[in-house]
Amino acid sequence: MKLQVIALMKKLMFTVVIASLLTACASRPSPDAPFFEESVNIHMDWFYIFGGGEKALKFEQFQPVVEDDVVYAAFANGQIFAKSIPERKTLWILDLEERLISGLTKVGNVFYVCNDKGELMAVTEAGEELWRSQLTTVTLAPVAVSDKAVFVHVQDGKMLALDKSTGQQLWQFDSGIPRLTVKGVSAPRIDNELVYAGFANGKVVALSQVDGSVKWEHRISEGTGRNDLDRLVDVDGAINLIDGLAIASAANGKVIFVDLQTGRRLGEFPYGSVKTALALPKHFVMVLDDDSVVAIDPQSQEEIWRQERFLGRSLSHPVLFQGKIMVTDYQGYLYGLDVETGKPLSVNRPDHKGVQPQMIATEKHLFVQTLTGRLKSYSVRSSLK
Repeated sequence: MKLQVIALMKKLMFTVVIASLLTACASRPSPDAPFFEESVNIHMDWFYIFGGGEKALKFEQFQPVVEDDVVYAAFANGQIFAKSIPERKTLWILDLEERLISGLTKVGNVFYVCNDKGELMAVTEAGEELWRSQLTTVTLAPVAVSDKAVFVHVQDGKMLALDKSTGQQLWQFDSGIPRLTVKGVSAPRIDNELVYAGFANGKVVALSQVDGSVKWEHRISEGTGRNDLDRLVDVDGAINLIDGLAIASAANGKVIFVDLQTGRRLGEFPYGSVKTALALPKHFVMVLDDDSVVAIDPQSQEEIWRQERFLGRSLSHPVLFQGKIMVTDYQGYLYGLDVETGKPLSVNRPDHKGVQPQMIATEKHLFVQTLTGRLKSYSVRSSLK
């Protein structure tokens, strides 16, 4: 495969600074979208368009990475780019000249992406391919990288450990998968010599980073019901590792809290979700299976608030941005909710074709990647009166 860093002047890619009027027009909801009076102005500052005319399929998953005031992103057309956030200047573009299906993970100056052939690639921003490894199938989740290994959760229910220097497989853990699963996998998390992930069989598992042996496991969902949809048990959201706890949830299941050191199950909530929980100082926020958004007190295990205006809209993983809970839906709308009450505050529409399920928030900027090859940057301008 030929890798090349593309001269910026030769590519039909550009950054556009959009006027506030255009942003306002783009945020008007369609007739079937929830309507509410906005009280906060979430403003689109700029967007970047990947070249090549490729569109991501709905199951392909990409998310940007932010590091040292630079945002990095990959897309289905095989391109990775870097952009200075303060200067809004594209720094470089790398073209891998093959279709990608997921990414991006960045560690040091190395980027990890998966192509549509199920090959995981490690490349540098200079265009040097360090290695590529043929997986058992594709991965739709970001990889986790330790000092010695790269951990990959692939679509067939396996966790693979690859040598960080060579890409050679070190070990494999096979969870087994049920007949029907949600498209997507839980991103692995690493901490204290263990790698954590949830699997499509309804279990959350802690594995040794050295040999893949099981240190502890817990079943979150039993998969009972009259049909296959009712029996879905996927643990698709990433496991949260917070203050010595692992927090995980599953479709048609519950939320559980596990002590990381002992593996002891400390508690549970009766909420089914395939989305990553958002941990806040006072409570947890979750998007449930029916797209209700709920805030839960971890001490009393009681609901603080519940927002049901987005039922059936296939909401994304929630993120916190400047004191607001941000979610997107299947029609490409971006909503801001009040942290304390769940009240809708803002609505934008990054892309009518849809957006990627994982947004990235920094102190001042929210980055949303769309299915049509756009990366958009948002900020909070003011409260509307």
